[in-house]
Amino acid sequence: MSEPRPERDPAMGRNRVLTIAFNNTFDDVLAFARFHYNNSDGIQRNVRTQRYGGVAVLLGYFLGLGAFGDSTFYYFIGVGLAVAWWVWIPQVLISTYQKQVTKTYENWKNKTTVGSRSLAVGDERLTEENEFGRTEIAWPAIERIEQDDDHTFIYLSAAQAHIIPKSRITDGDYDAFVTAARTAVDSGAQQ
Repeated sequence: MSEPRPERDPAMGRNRVLTIAFNNTFDDVLAFARFHYNNSDGIQRNVRTQRYGGVAVLLGYFLGLGAFGDSTFYYFIGVGLAVAWWVWIPQVLISTYQKQVTKTYENWKNKTTVGSRSLAVGDERLTEENEFGRTEIAWPAIERIEQDDDHTFIYLSAAQAHIIPKSRITDGDYDAFVTAARTAVDSGAQQ
């Protein structure tokens, strides 16, 4: 990989670029999918709708049967199924989501998603470089930066991010890079 173009730092009168290099694997893509699933307001709203909606339908149906069938047996069945639904549906939804992600990535070579790459924090943009090319994105276009214990996710859109695995940094200072990227995103958001 060639070196990223340095950007001029007018305050310092010199160029400033902070770069890290790392390797992404399919496990990192799945880690991002899990993180996004658990932290996306839209996805979590859907999970709540499925939970409450399913419970309401089950309780309504079986309580109605109990009232019209003159049997408390239906009440117990309804409550039991509603509790099972409440516990079970989130597990089904995350499992389905992960299967969709896996199937999507299995069918393609994913040359630009997994493998070796570098990211560089410049004054005006984030630069990604891998063996297939180079992309640059201005800081104001980056939505946010999120972290879990093992990864940093630089969100480029609502569901797309640069995935930086903390354990597979091959060059550069992970913590300094993340701090610089956060500062740049915060500065870019104010523009």
